Amino acid sequence: MSSSSLQAWVTRGLASRLPAGSLRQRFVVGTFWAFTGTLISQGLQLAALIVAARWLGRAEYGELGIVRSTVGMFGIFVGLGLGLTATRYVSELRRDSPKRAGRIAALTLRVAWISGVTVFAALILVSPWLAVHTLAAPAIAVPLALGAGLVLLGEVKGVQTGILAGLEAFDTIARVNLGAGLCAFPLILGGTWLRGLDGTVGGLVASLGVSYVLNHVALRREMAKAGVPFSSAGSWKERRVLWQFSVPAFLSSAVVTPATWICSAMLVNRANGYAEMGIFSAADQWRNALLFLPGIVARVLLPILSNCSKESAEEPSRFSNTLEAGFSAGVAVAFPLVTLFSFGGPLIAGAYGKEFAGMTRPLAGVLYAAGVVAIGTPVGTAVQAKGAMWQAVVNNLSWAVLLLASFHFLVARGAWGLAASYAFSYFCLTLIFLWYWCKAGYYPWRLGIRTMVACVALVAFAFGPVYLPSNLRLQLSPVALALSLVAVWLLVPRRIVAALLRKPDLLLKGDAD
Repeated sequence: MSSSSLQAWVTRGLASRLPAGSLRQRFVVGTFWAFTGTLISQGLQLAALIVAARWLGRAEYGELGIVRSTVGMFGIFVGLGLGLTATRYVSELRRDSPKRAGRIAALTLRVAWISGVTVFAALILVSPWLAVHTLAAPAIAVPLALGAGLVLLGEVKGVQTGILAGLEAFDTIARVNLGAGLCAFPLILGGTWLRGLDGTVGGLVASLGVSYVLNHVALRREMAKAGVPFSSAGSWKERRVLWQFSVPAFLSSAVVTPATWICSAMLVNRANGYAEMGIFSAADQWRNALLFLPGIVARVLLPILSNCSKESAEEPSRFSNTLEAGFSAGVAVAFPLVTLFSFGGPLIAGAYGKEFAGMTRPLAGVLYAAGVVAIGTPVGTAVQAKGAMWQAVVNNLSWAVLLLASFHFLVARGAWGLAASYAFSYFCLTLIFLWYWCKAGYYPWRLGIRTMVACVALVAFAFGPVYLPSNLRLQLSPVALALSLVAVWLLVPRRIVAALLRKPDLLLKGDAD
C-alpha cells in the first residue's frame, strides 16, 4: 500500500467523522503518522540497547549511560531551543508569510550548525579531562570524544524535524524515522559486537548520520511542496525570534539538562557508582519508551496550537478542544503503560540479564516520573504555543532545584534514590505550578483539576507493585491493568468519551474547519 493510499485510509477510517482540515482531523492524522514511524524506530533502538546491555555488562552499560548524559548536557548549547522555535514560527507563518517562514527555517539551521561545530570541537578537547577529573573513569575518554558526533548530528536533526513538524509533514517524519530505525538496529549491534562501548557509541552516531541525510532530502521536498522558500538571504534579520523564543527555550533546557547530569555524576562518583548507573540507565530506557507517544502528541499539538493561538481569544474552543485531545492521549498512555511496565518489572529486568535484577524499584520511580510528564504534556505545549517561554524557565528551574535537593538526601540509595528523586520532583512541580498556568489562562481549569487528580492516582499504579512479591505481582497484573483502564475512562473528558462512543453531535461541537 502506498503512503498516499494509506493516508487516505487513515482519513476515511480514523477521521471519517471529522470535518476535512479540522483541528481534530489534523490531530488524529498527524498523531497516527508520527506514531507509526516513531514506534518502529524507538522500538528497534530499545531492542538494540537491551542486547547491548547484555553484552556490555552492568558497569560498562553505566559508562554508556554517563556518556549519553554528558552528551545531552553539551547538546543544550547546540540546540538553543531552535527546534521548538522552528516548529512554532514555521507553523504560524507558513500560510500567511511563507517567505518569512523560510527565512526563519534557514536561520535556525544555520545557527544549529555554527553552535554544533563549536560544541563538537569543545567536547573532543575536554573529554580526557572530564573522564579523569569529573567522571572518575579515564577509560571513557574515547567514547566521550566519539559522542561529540551525537551532539552535532542530534541537534541539527532536531531542528530539521522541528521544521518538518511546523509544516505538519508528519507522514514524512514517520518515513524518516522508520528508515533511520531500520539502520540503527544493525549499526548499534554491529558496533557493540566489534568494539564494545566504543562501537556502541559509534553505532549511535552512524544511525544519526543516516537520519540527518534522510531529513535533509525530505526537508527540501516538503518545503517546496508547501510553497515555503528555503533561503538564507535575509535570514539574519529574523534574529529577533531567537531572543523572543529561542533564548528562553534554551534557558529552559539549560537548567534541566545540567541538573540531570550533576545527579548522574554524583551517582557514578560513589562506590559501585557505575554499576548503579547501569541499573538506572536500563530503567530510564523504559521512561523514554513510555514518553515516546506523548512526545509525538506534543510534536503534533505545537504546530496546531500555534496555528490557532491568535484565534483562541475569539474561539477558545479551538484551543481547548485540542488540549483535551492531548490530555486524553497522555492519560491513555500513562496509566496502562505505567501499570504494565511496573507490574512486569521482574520480566523487564530479566531481559537485561542477572546483573540487572535490582532495577525493579528504580523502574517504578522513573515510570511514575514519565507518567506525570505524559499527563502534563499539553500543559507545556500550551505554554509554548502562547509564547510564554520566560515563565517556562522559572518552571524548569524549580524542577532542577527540587531534583538536586532531593537526590542530595537520597544519593546513598544509588539508582533507586535517583529514580525516587525524579518522581518526587515532578510530583511537587505539578502541585506547585499547575494552578499558576490555569490562573494565567494558559490551561483550562477543568483540565487542570483532572491533571492533578491523575498525577495523584498514578502513584498507586507505579509504586504499588514495589511492595509485592514477584510472583504475586505478575498474578495481580491483569487486575491492575483493568483498574488502570477504569481510571482512564473516568479521567478522559466527556467530549473525548463521546468520540469513542461515536456520537458525532458531541464530537463535532465546536470543531472548526
